[in-house]
Amino acid sequence: MEAGSQTEIAGNLKRIWNIRKKEMRVTQALAATQLKWTQGALSQYLNGITAMSSQTVVKLANYLDVHPTEIDPNIIESLPSVATKEVRYSTSEPNLILNESIVWPEESCKFFIRADKEYLIEVDDGAARPWQAFEGMLFKCIDVLENISYKQTRMSTNVPYYLVQKKGADEFVIFSEVCAPPDDALEKKFLILDLSVY
Repeated sequence: MEAGSQTEIAGNLKRIWNIRKKEMRVTQALAATQLKWTQGALSQYLNGITAMSSQTVVKLANYLDVHPTEIDPNIIESLPSVATKEVRYSTSEPNLILNESIVWPEESCKFFIRADKEYLIEVDDGAARPWQAFEGMLFKCIDVLENISYKQTRMSTNVPYYLVQKKGADEFVIFSEVCAPPDDALEKKFLILDLSVY
C-alpha cells in the first residue's frame, strides 16, 4: 500500500478513535488490553507509524463498531467476500440479545455466540468431557428451531453438537445430537458449525 493511502487510513482511524473512545469510555491502555495488543502498538497504528494490514483494519473496525471501509475506503479490494454477521448472545447470558456485529468472511454462518469469560461448558448433562470456552471464542451457529431446512456443513467430528438453552435455564449447555433433549423442552437450540477465536 502506498504511503499516501497509509496516511489517509491512519487519519481516518484517528478521527474515528477520537469519537468512539468517548462513547465507549475507553483509554488507549484499556483498548489495547481488550484488543490483546500493547498500548505502544495501538499508538503506532493511531499515529500512522506502523502500516495496518487488512486484518488489523478489520479488527479495529469491529472493536470500534464501524465498517472497515470507514477506516480504509479501499479495503474491499484486498478482502475476500465479507459480510457483517450478528453476535447474537453471550454464553453466560442466553436471555440477553446483544447488539453486536463483526465483519466475517461471507459464508453460510447465520450468527455467532460469544464466550464472554473462560469456563467449562457442560456437555450431555455431564456425561461427556466438558468443552473449555475461552473469552473471545465465537461459536458459529445456526438456529435449528427456527431454520428447519438448513443445509450446513458442521465441525469435522461428524458428530453434530448443539448449544442449547433448556426452558427456564439461564445458561447454555452443549449436547451431542444423540443426547439432546427434545425440542419442546428447549428455549434455544443452535447447531455449532465451527469454533473461532476472534
